[in-house]
Amino acid sequence: MKKLIGIIIFTIAEFAALVGWLALVLSNRNVLGIVVLAAGLILEHFLSFRTLVGKKFPVLRLAIISISESAIWIVWLILARSNPIAGFVFLVVAMFFQHSIERNVFNGKGFFDDLIKGEVVLFTIVEAIAAALWLNFVLNNDNLVGALILAAGLLVEHLIQSRQ
Repeated sequence: MKKLIGIIIFTIAEFAALVGWLALVLSNRNVLGIVVLAAGLILEHFLSFRTLVGKKFPVLRLAIISISESAIWIVWLILARSNPIAGFVFLVVAMFFQHSIERNVFNGKGFFDDLIKGEVVLFTIVEAIAAALWLNFVLNNDNLVGALILAAGLLVEHLIQSRQ
């Protein structure tokens, strides 16, 4: 039960970071949006590491993966706004490697040890589908449905991720 509560909490952190970032970017407050995204992802990685691993937090390594994930989301948004399919493909491929590197960090390995991790495929695709649907609904002025889809997708992603 404690692990499930932790998963819900770090899912909320990532959800808030993504929703806050997108809202700020769509209102032309890009710099603040990037700060919210990066800070939220750092918090999410800290909370997920404490929930799933529970040992000493590798601050620099998790800050690096949080910043790189922020960059992935920024590029995804740029691509997805002009070509949703290109954005989706980019997010799947980039997050596949991001999640593989993140798993290495969580397992105490080097960033690029065993870079291709098949176990990340399913939850990466879940996240990319949720993100694509979320953005589609937000851009069509249905923020609530988009947010619900994103929240559900992130929770499913994290539940799958936590079982591996």
